[in-house]
This record gives sequence, structure tokens and C-alpha cells, in this order.
Amino acid sequence: MNSDDFALDPAWLFAALSGPFAPNQALQPLAFTDNVDRLVMAATRLAEVCDTSPIGSSDRWLMRAPARHSLLKSLDPSQLAEAIEQRRQSAPDAETSDLLAVLLDEPPLTRADILAIIDTTGDRAMLERIIVALDRAGDVAPAKDLVHPARSALAELYRAENRSRVAVRGFFGREQECAQIADWLSSPVETAPVSCLFVTGGPGIGKSTLLAESVRRHYEARGPLVLRLDFDRSGLDVQDQLGLTMEAARQLAEQLGAAGSELLDARLDAAAVIDFTAKSQRSRRQILPGQLATKLGEAVAASGRPVLVVLDTLEVLRGRGETHPETLFRWLDTLMDMKVRPLLVLAAGRGDALDSLRQIGSSGGSTAAVDNQPERVKRLELHGLEDNAALALLARLDAPPDLRNELLELAQGNPLKLRLAAEVAKRSGVEHLPKRKRGREVDAAFLYRMLLSRIEDPDLRRLAHPGLIVRRINAELVRKVLAPTLGLGSITQERANELLNQLATHHWLVEQDLGAPGFLKHRSDMRMLLLPLLYRSSPKQSSRIDAAALRWFATLPQPWAQIEAVYHQLQLTRVGRAVSSVPVQIANQFDDETLGELPSAAADLVRLTRGERTSQFRGPQAMPSAVAAGDAGIARELLAVIQRQDWREGAYLVRSVMDAGGLDVRSEAADAIRTFLWRSGQWADARRWLDERDRFNDSDEDLAGLPDSLALARLEMRAEFDPEGMRRRWPAWRQMLLRLEPAAVSATDSCARHGALALLLATSPEPFYFSRTNTRESNPPAAANEHWGGVPGDEEKRAFELGLVNLRRVAPDATHTGTPLFGLVLATHTPYSIFADNLSVMEGHSELRDTVASSVETIPTANALYGDRQLTFLPQESGSQIGALASLGVFAEWVEAVAFVLRDDDLKLIGRAAERWRRTMAGDWSIGRRRGEWRRLPRLDETLRERLRDLSDKPDSTNRARDQLDIWEQALRANNLIPRLRRRLRGMLSEASRSGEELDVLDLITRRLLARGVPAAFAPPLAVLIVHHEL
Repeated sequence: MNSDDFALDPAWLFAALSGPFAPNQALQPLAFTDNVDRLVMAATRLAEVCDTSPIGSSDRWLMRAPARHSLLKSLDPSQLAEAIEQRRQSAPDAETSDLLAVLLDEPPLTRADILAIIDTTGDRAMLERIIVALDRAGDVAPAKDLVHPARSALAELYRAENRSRVAVRGFFGREQECAQIADWLSSPVETAPVSCLFVTGGPGIGKSTLLAESVRRHYEARGPLVLRLDFDRSGLDVQDQLGLTMEAARQLAEQLGAAGSELLDARLDAAAVIDFTAKSQRSRRQILPGQLATKLGEAVAASGRPVLVVLDTLEVLRGRGETHPETLFRWLDTLMDMKVRPLLVLAAGRGDALDSLRQIGSSGGSTAAVDNQPERVKRLELHGLEDNAALALLARLDAPPDLRNELLELAQGNPLKLRLAAEVAKRSGVEHLPKRKRGREVDAAFLYRMLLSRIEDPDLRRLAHPGLIVRRINAELVRKVLAPTLGLGSITQERANELLNQLATHHWLVEQDLGAPGFLKHRSDMRMLLLPLLYRSSPKQSSRIDAAALRWFATLPQPWAQIEAVYHQLQLTRVGRAVSSVPVQIANQFDDETLGELPSAAADLVRLTRGERTSQFRGPQAMPSAVAAGDAGIARELLAVIQRQDWREGAYLVRSVMDAGGLDVRSEAADAIRTFLWRSGQWADARRWLDERDRFNDSDEDLAGLPDSLALARLEMRAEFDPEGMRRRWPAWRQMLLRLEPAAVSATDSCARHGALALLLATSPEPFYFSRTNTRESNPPAAANEHWGGVPGDEEKRAFELGLVNLRRVAPDATHTGTPLFGLVLATHTPYSIFADNLSVMEGHSELRDTVASSVETIPTANALYGDRQLTFLPQESGSQIGALASLGVFAEWVEAVAFVLRDDDLKLIGRAAERWRRTMAGDWSIGRRRGEWRRLPRLDETLRERLRDLSDKPDSTNRARDQLDIWEQALRANNLIPRLRRRLRGMLSEASRSGEELDVLDLITRRLLARGVPAAFAPPLAVLIVHHEL
């Protein structure tokens, strides 16, 4: 798609200059043509660049932003003016008129008009119009630079409205707690570790209200930058350090106004994640984007304002994993180190939400906290309101004055009970309470039942109980769902409206649903009390309501209605209705409150769909019962952790399962643990666990009975650790390959499709290749087999071209002095770098992370490693540094060298596998024995032969060899590298001293060095030094 395509297509031009439009209007010029095929083709082409069902316009289309912006930028000013004039002749609607106005800087949306509206910040509708129009116009709009100030003004308007709502709602009592919070907020933290004040208490006690009021007061007094992190919101994940930092940048940039423009630019740069390999992106997002975090710190420092971090629904965060709260606070520590300070943290949630962190002033933390963690949490436990505050609330609720003292005794300071008791008193008087209940505390459910009994209309009473099994209700639902299931018979629309209007007057029970106009919704505080009572007292009728509601909501077109349909489907599991799966896009919309309403098994199904921990495995006390639940439960839990690449949480889970003891190494759970260890880069433990299993039974006859992901991982391990043994077992597992293909495609890495397993499959008696995951992916095993093995095909060219793309992405001048060798280019496709990436984000690997950073600074620009060239290296802000080394084609040499220096068992195995794969790509088959045409090739791969040739052809070869080793020593942060290598080579040096210095001797010595376990990065320069007797 290019500018010529746009210019030749009037339908595209019409769409680019329109808001939501009727497609037949855009295709009008072709409507009278006799060529039907041309009309169909034009409609198809238009649909390709449009959203054909934008929200709120199901019968209209809307051109996507990239296509619109590309087209508009392709027009010169005169073409744009002419096209706009023509578009205005076709009855533009309001959104289209706004777009055309900003494109030509004309009223009512000239630059001056927009600035005036931003400065007043009082007209929400106009700000929304401006933002929509400028977003659609893109860089062509003369006022393009005002879109961020407009967003900031609108965001501040929303924040001001929220603060106003908090103030209008009123706040009663809690002066002592408010004083404690104010005291905490008066002393912001300047250095890590970050700590927080955690407001907690029972249901309905007023945690969220107190938090909102405290934030409002502090903002009005000090005006901090407020960063709100609500982990009940879909998409906010602490293991996604990139996404979390981008969210912080977005919120703070909005509050900084025009001063936040540079921060937004940095955020856009960070969002442009370089796709070194699509499979590794999630793991790489766990790495903090350093440049964005630095810009964030600079922006905060320049503002001179403290940052108040508000954490809500922390129980959701804890539910995703025991390690997630600590991960969040470590992220805040890092931001503080990046000058995002002074910092204040205020949190609210259930009592156990932060139990995995150490409490301030504790002697060692909770049972879940690690002893060496810093003290993080100061708890503020909420109890009932004091009497004066409770009386003020009763007055606000218009409770009869003469009954307030007795209501005070009934509610015992609980805000929810006070509201219900006030309603009871207004409707019937507290004297109707049974005598045994008067004068002492009663539970909220009892007050609720009393209120229901005072509803005179029997139909309305049934509508409230059990009719409010449904969360959202309108007149149509009353008529078609509730009336038949509640035994009200057939009712008219008028009667349904009457019942709904009467129900709406019971403000203690329902409220208007802002997310679904025309609907009422059950108050969340009341629903928490009511739902267990409904299902307990009327199970059969409740199930009939759920079934009818499921059918009714499923017919509605609104996205939220589909969520309601699935909600009622899951509630039907109470009566044995099976639900095998939940659509992931719907599962992601279930908040923690909704999950709390579901049966535990149904809630766990939603959590598994989202890749979260289930209730069986949440909290330290859950592990013994989880282990007792059996292999399948542990396997499901670990597979969910693997799929979302939450390696830290998975390590915690594996450690907990192993600590519980009693695990059979031949079980499905053991296979799940091996798979986790394999995918996370812990290859030494994975191999040890596989060896333990093989001591009992070294066959793989059980593969057919394992989940596909576990069976696939076992085959990958066999291919890496025992390739010849795997060839011998070929008939036993060949029939499984088609079954395992979906698992290979959906795996978190491409090892099965591109690694040793794929090479063995490519050269098997019946060659087999797994499918590609996208059109930008090549098949390196097939390419190598074509290039070196003489097998016909077209993968060789494709893999080479895509490899050049990888190389130029990080080193644009890499091909300026000639075409790189085939083996070096194919090395950019390595499937093994993701395992080092995964390992680097786990605990205990800070030395690896430091080595990565120093290597990226040193290796790419060191011309001694690249002949006489010095590369211009462009590592990306949000890409992986290890991924950048992979795209440079040097990952295998690098990781093998790192393993040698750090003496890391996991990296040794990863490095060995990566190096064998690299040699094979460069013509030296190293995955077991050579076969076929591979046997005719030299015993040293072409990449190493070229490096030897480059060193030996120059008169100063020994100096160049020392320079290469010095570069590696600096990159790897290794002291005394040459003496360490000399110790490794004892006995070989005297033998080599009798050899000459011909190139074939260099080849021979290099092969011997490799056989001795010397990393390939060091072998060529060492060989040169050895033959010159300078080692």
C-alpha cells in the first residue's frame, strides 16, 4: 500500500476525509458502473483499511488511523484543499466537519480557537471534539501539537469532577484515621525502599471512601502528581514493566500539560517495540525501559511536585501471584532511583492483600514474606465509625431523629448497616424489629430482609428477591425474563415500566447503570450481602432466572451484554451445567468483585483463561491442599504461568510444590515442572529432573497421555540432550507431530519449530516442518537443509532476506562492505536467545544482566571483531539487549562465553545448544552425527573459517588476536581471561607448539579448542596465538 494506491482510489479519499460514514456514500462514484466486479473490488479494498463496525456506529465504517494518516500526508496542500472542498459538497456530518476544519485551520477549530478552549478547560464536549478531530487529522493538522494539551485539559476536567463528587457526597468521621493518613503523606520517601500506608478493614467499612477523601484533601493542599494503579483494570500487569512504566508516563504526562510533551514522545519511542522475535516480546516486556524511566524522572524533577501513588484493589494483584506485590514495589524502587521522587504510596484492599510483604515494625514479616525483604507496609485497620460521625451520617440519610440513638446501637458504626438501618426506620420504624434484636448489633442481611418485607407490592418484592439474581435490569428484561420465571405471568410493557420505576425509588438497593443507559444495576454493597442469600434460599428459581437471563443477554448486540450472558452461564455451574471454556476477551472483563460472586470452580476457569493463579494455589496455606488436588491441577497452574511468561511467579510456585514434598518424578506434575524449568531457561534443573525420571523409566511411552505442551517440551529436551537417541525412537513419536503442531505454534518460544528438534525433523526419514506463526517468519532448519544439504526449496532465500532485515535493524551499515556470510545471517534467527532473556529477569541473575549491558556497549562497535569495520549499532529502547545481540548474529558465541566466565550451569547448556545450532546453520552439522550431503562439508563452520582467515591474512595477526580477546574480556567483565584460558588448555599447548601456522593447521587447532570446551568466541584468536607460540 503506497501513496499512489491512495490517490487512485476516490473511496479511500472520501473515507480519509470523513468521520464514521456509510460505505455506499464512499462508493457512490462507482454505483452506476456496469462493471460489478470493479465495484466489489473497490468495496473490498475500502474494507481492508476501515473498521467496519466501530463502537456506536454499527452500520457505518471508519477509516483506520494509519491508513488515514498515510493518505493525508501523501497529498500536497493544493490537493488537500481541493479534496476537502469536494468532500464538503457531500453533506458532511458534525464529526466530518470538525476534521475538515482542523485540516484547514478554519473556524470553529482554528489554532486560536483550540488554544482558547484549552485555556478555559470547562467545556468537556468541545475538548472531546478537538481531540477526536486532531487524532484523525494526524501530522497534517496545523494544530497537531495541541492534541496533548487538549488531552491534559480533558483529563484534569475529569479529575476535578471526581474530586467534586467526593466532596459533595460528604465524609463523616474518621478524623483520627484522616490524621494518621495526613501524617503519613507529610513525609514523602526520597530513597528506596518504597513503603506504603495500607488501609484495610471488613466489607462495607469505608476503605475506598476514606482513600478517596484523603487523596482529595492532600491534592487540594499540596497539588501532587497522582499516579493511580487499579489492578482490577484489564491490561495492567506488574510483570509487564514496559506497560506499567508507559501507564505511569501517560498519567503523569497528562497532569504536566504542555510540559509533558517530551515525556509522551519518549513513551511513543518505548512503545515501538522492535520485534526481534515475536515469541519473546512478553518476556522482554518484563525488562524496565530505562530511557523512558529516565525521562519520567526528569519530568517529575522539573515539575517540582511530589508523586502520590494510589493503589487500589490490591487483592487482585495478590490473586495473580504471591510474588506480584513485591515486584510492584521493586518497580517503584527503580523509579525512585530514576529520580521519580519524592514519592508517597497510599493503598487500600482486603487484609491479606499485602501479606507477602514485610510490615513496618515487624520482627520478621508475615508468614508469606521473605525475611530479607525490606519493611514495606504500615497497616491502618478500619473499625466502626465513632458515634458523632455515625449520627451525622444518619442525619444525612434523613433517619428519624428520635430513632437515631437506637439505630446507632444496631449498626455499631458500620457504614453499610447505618444506611440499611436508616432505610428501615424511614419505612417502618425500628420498633418493628423483633425484641431479641433490639438494643444489640444485628447483621446487614437481617436488615435487608426487613426492608424487603416492607415492600407492599408483591410483584415488586419478587422483583427484588430473587429477581436481582440479574445484575442489570430494564423494563424489557422485567417483562421477558423475570415476569415468566418469577410466576408473574404475562405482563404488559406499561406494567413492566411501572415495576422498574418503583424499583428505582429504592436507592438503598439499586442505582442507575451509567455503563448501560436505560438499565438499573444492583448496588455492589447490597449484592455482596444478597447473592449468597438468594442462591441459598431459592436455588431452583435462581437457576431458572440465570438460564433465562443468559438467553436474553446473548441476543443483545452490546459488548457488555455478552459479558452478562457469560456471567449467568457461569452461575449455572451451581446446578451442574458444565462450561468448558470462556472467551478470553470476555474473561478479561471480569473484575475481582464479579469473580467473587461466582462459584469457586467457575471463577477459577476465568482465572485460568486469563492466565492467572487459581484459588487452589493462592496464599501459602493453599499449597498443601493444592498438591493434594493432584497432578492435573498443578500442571494446569504451571501451564498458565508459562503461557503468560511469569517466570518469577512460576519459580515461587515450583518451589512451593517441591517444598510440600511427595512428588513422583514420573507424574504429570513433574513434567509440568520440567516444562517450566525448560521454558524459563533453567536448563540444568530441567535436565536433572529429566535424568531423575529416566532412572525409573527412560522410555517416552507416556507422551500420548500428556497435555500437548508437556509432551512437546519433553521432545525438545530429548533433541537437545540426546539427539541420536531421539532418532532411534523416531517411530514411537512420529505419529504425534500433527497433534503437537498447535502447541508448537502457540508456545512462548520457537525452539520446537526452529531449534534442534526442528533440525532433526527436517533430516528425518519423513521430513516434517511445523507451520509458521506469521508471514514475516522464516524456517531456518529448512533453509540450512537447502543451502548445505542440497534439498530443493525456497526457504533458503527467504531466511537469508529476513536475516538481513534483522541485521540491518540493529546495524544499518552491516552490509555496506559486502554481503555477509550465509551462516552469520542465519544466526540472527537463533531460537535460543529467549531462554537467556527469561533467565535474566529471574531472581539471582543480576550478574547476567550487568554482563548483558556491558556486552551491548562493547561488542557491536568493536572493529577488531568485524575485520576493519566499526558498526553503527542501534539497540532499541524497549527491545531486549540480548535480542539485539541475537539480531547481530553473535548470540551463540556470546552466551557460551558468558557461561564460561560466570560458570553458570544453565547458561552452559543454553550456550552449548545455541552454538551447535549456529555451527549447523554455518555448514557444520552438530546435532548428533552427520548424514547425507552434510558429511561432505568441512569440519569447521564457515563463520569460524572466515574469522580465522581474517586474522591470519594480516601481518599483525597476533596483535589483532589479542585485541579480540581484550574486547571479550571487557564485554564480559572478566578479569585475567587469557590466564584462565591457559589453565583450560594445559597439555594442548606443547602439542600445538610443534605445528606450523598454515591455515589448515589453524583449522585443526580451532577444532581441538572447540572439542576442549573453549567458547567459539575465543577459539580463532587463541588458535592464532597458539601457532605463534604467544599464549
